[in-house]
Amino acid sequence: MQSKSEQFTESNEGYRQFTYLCPAQKWTVGIGFNLDDVGLSLEESRVILKMRLRAIESQLSQLLHGYDAHNDARQAALADMAYQMGVNGLLKFKRSLAYMAAMDYDSAADEFLNSNWAKQTPIRAKKVTEMIRTGEW
Repeated sequence: MQSKSEQFTESNEGYRQFTYLCPAQKWTVGIGFNLDDVGLSLEESRVILKMRLRAIESQLSQLLHGYDAHNDARQAALADMAYQMGVNGLLKFKRSLAYMAAMDYDSAADEFLNSNWAKQTPIRAKKVTEMIRTGEW
């Protein structure tokens, strides 16, 4: 629940989902978050990360057959991929996800590694697929 102070400032600032140039010509987003001069603190970024990962995990639980049967490390690996490329981007990995649903983790990892995603972000892809393969952090 917002305080009266928060409500007042939000009503003055307004809300914008995407970045825009404010009247002072500063890149801004959300409820007046000045990205040029202030940016986002680590704490603010972690709050946003937590909220977005929770939303992603909820979507994956609903959309991916067998998602809830995977252990925490494998669920985290899939959520990390969805965070990076969006849930719809992850859902394009149909063969990999079929292997995941069948709990054939070696084949799933191999299939994920045979992708543009793995070529574009090889270090991340190796970490993520190792978690899928082993089920360990």
